[in-house]
Amino acid sequence: MSAPNINLKNLEFDQIKNELVTYLKSQSEFTDYNFEGSALSTIIDLLTYNTFYQIFFQNILINEMFLDTAQKLESIISHAKVQGYVVPGKTSSTAKLEFTNNGDTGTPTIPKYKKFRGIKNNSEVKLFYNIEDVSVVEGETVEFTVYEAKRFVNKAPITLDVTNQSVFIPEIDVDFRTLQVFVDEDEYKVVTSVEPNVLNEAKLCYLERRSNGYDVRFSGIVSSDGTEYDSSTLDGESITVTYAVPSGSLGNEVSAFNFVSDAPTGTLNTISPSSRGANAPSLESLKFAIPRTFSSQSRIVTEDDVNLFLLNNNYATNAVTIKVSETETGVVEVVGIEEEEEQAIEELNARSIVGIRFVVGAADGS
Repeated sequence: MSAPNINLKNLEFDQIKNELVTYLKSQSEFTDYNFEGSALSTIIDLLTYNTFYQIFFQNILINEMFLDTAQKLESIISHAKVQGYVVPGKTSSTAKLEFTNNGDTGTPTIPKYKKFRGIKNNSEVKLFYNIEDVSVVEGETVEFTVYEAKRFVNKAPITLDVTNQSVFIPEIDVDFRTLQVFVDEDEYKVVTSVEPNVLNEAKLCYLERRSNGYDVRFSGIVSSDGTEYDSSTLDGESITVTYAVPSGSLGNEVSAFNFVSDAPTGTLNTISPSSRGANAPSLESLKFAIPRTFSSQSRIVTEDDVNLFLLNNNYATNAVTIKVSETETGVVEVVGIEEEEEQAIEELNARSIVGIRFVVGAADGS
């Protein structure tokens, strides 16, 4: 018996049904059958439904297997993990403040995680926190950065999964810059697999995105039966985490700041209003960023590396306006930085290859 001539281009329900009927009519066993009869028509409908569902399911399955065609965030997270990219949620808006010690004869300290009240022009209030201690000698002025957070988690205890050597943070919107992990009060550096020079750090943990939060994985190894540990395995230690849960772009454009409580003696001024707060990236922007982040390996080598770095870190929002050009040997001008030019250039230079220095270029290209 020869194989039936199947038209694989017919993928709609009615087309599939017609193909089935045409095939059955071509068989001598069904020459005199009434294919519009209720019983046989129902059987053909069932076959058609089954075929249609299988086509639809297989199409979705194949699409999710590739980064370019994936439509589910869970699939993109899985693809990103293979390439050492951690899919972010919202990013905190940051502001630069300065504090002047006007008369305290000691060296007052603004402790880390101090809460600041920020007020936008429309009178909306946002809360900000500093993540490092700030010490100010009498008569001096110190600059520091504060991070917006609708909720700030400060050294919250978290349960260790000994077998997997990991802890789970049940938050999608965690600003990576504010994430701190402590094991028995020792801080571990949080990195991704493409972070440069990770082997130079003795205490590391790795961040992995899940659909409903983040896994923080430690480097310890446990045997399959759970009885043998290596020297770096954690078991019974106290683990705490600190991080900001940001409002994203809603935290931008805050210009007036004050201490919420226990203000030290001195003057608090705003150097630059809050900016660079961003919402979670779209699926399309993730598809653009993931392979390019992997190819650059956190280094700044090519023009694409510069573009991606500025976009990923919210120093720019439009790749079209970013221009990179070499003006003289070893000096590269960058145009199109929209936020915190000096800091952006400083970070570019920290990641550049030997012999290359980035500078801010003139907007008119002159």
